[in-house]
Amino acid sequence: MMVAVIHRIDMVGRGAVPTVLALFLVLVGVVPLHLPHFLSLGASLALIVVYYWSLHQPSLMPLPAVFLIGLVSDCFGGAPIGVGTLVLLLVHRLVTDQRRLLLGASFIVVWWAYMMVAAAATLVAWLAACLLSLGLVDPAPALFSYLLGLCLYPAVAFVFGLLQRSVLRGL
Repeated sequence: MMVAVIHRIDMVGRGAVPTVLALFLVLVGVVPLHLPHFLSLGASLALIVVYYWSLHQPSLMPLPAVFLIGLVSDCFGGAPIGVGTLVLLLVHRLVTDQRRLLLGASFIVVWWAYMMVAAAATLVAWLAACLLSLGLVDPAPALFSYLLGLCLYPAVAFVFGLLQRSVLRGL
């Protein structure tokens, strides 16, 4: 009986790792380091997390978790509330729908797909921000976030791959 309870707690804890990690990275992304447009990094990191886990283990990135990550990212990142959440939900849907095509592909193909998804997500977020503010919003933070996400994706994906093979094996 006790072994079953401990096993269940272990499974739930390991299953929550991607969501907790995403929330942690969103909070790290808003730490002021005096880089230009650095507040937009949290949204970029959230996008990487949702893309990676929606592709590799969608059961560990359910829609309520994506919603929570987007909401926290919006609250701390300075974006209009709901924009990041909507974008992350759309990314989750797109990636899970195309999962069959990308799952066996090389890293370069997966990274290229991330570039395309991130570009579309950045454009949608920027257009939504313009629409909500009833005017043109400076595109520099969105572009900076996109480019930084492209640069960070290989390193973050490598760490997530190690995490997936070690801690999350068998989930």
